[in-house]
Amino acid sequence: MASELRKPRGFVVVEPGDEAAFLAPLPLRALPGLGPATEEGLRSGFGITTLGQLAGLQLEALQRRVGQVHGHSVWERARGIDSSPVVLPGRPRSISREETFFSDVDSRPALHERLGTLSADVGARLRKGGWTARTVTIKVRYADFTTISRQVSLPDPTAADSDIRDAGLGLFDTAWSGAKIRLLGVGVSSLQEAAQLDLFTRPSAERLDRTMDALRARFGSAAIRRGAGRDLRDLDWRGDDLRSG
Repeated sequence: MASELRKPRGFVVVEPGDEAAFLAPLPLRALPGLGPATEEGLRSGFGITTLGQLAGLQLEALQRRVGQVHGHSVWERARGIDSSPVVLPGRPRSISREETFFSDVDSRPALHERLGTLSADVGARLRKGGWTARTVTIKVRYADFTTISRQVSLPDPTAADSDIRDAGLGLFDTAWSGAKIRLLGVGVSSLQEAAQLDLFTRPSAERLDRTMDALRARFGSAAIRRGAGRDLRDLDWRGDDLRSG
């Protein structure tokens, strides 16, 4: 609830003990689980419009109006009390990135470049979460809003930008009709936990990806990027082919 008040960045600190004061001026609809019917019932029955007013009601009167269980739940949460356990998110089913273009695009080099950038974003999110993926999917929406998707399963799970990019480019080049494109997306699925390898036993391509992740985190997402050509080899500064590592 706090982060919703400060979009898009969402940075809000509510100190322990200040929950009720933070909630008090907010409208009833700001409380998750308090729907339009309950809101209207509280407004017509008690003449209240804020969470502070809700917290000040007699619990028994509130329960007679909206029910025993629901009444107790919204009354406590309006006071900043919530005993439900915090559940950590589990393994995501998929990770994807897509981009809607300002104007429709039909340039193959430009589309390849954007697909490479989207693939790198997906790869970075995989590595940050400690996941690898075995299925790569692309999504293409044409200027007439016709939308297609294609996917391929890889021989081995990966979090390498180059693997995701090459699979995506192969799908794209096979599926693209040549018409102008409004939206392009890349996604991965069939996720599993990445093997925990030390720095020197990781494949060279993954070491390069992680170095690029660190540079982007420090200097911004545009600080460094790969070339987009499908036939270009991934080379490190010595000129070694990183895919052979």
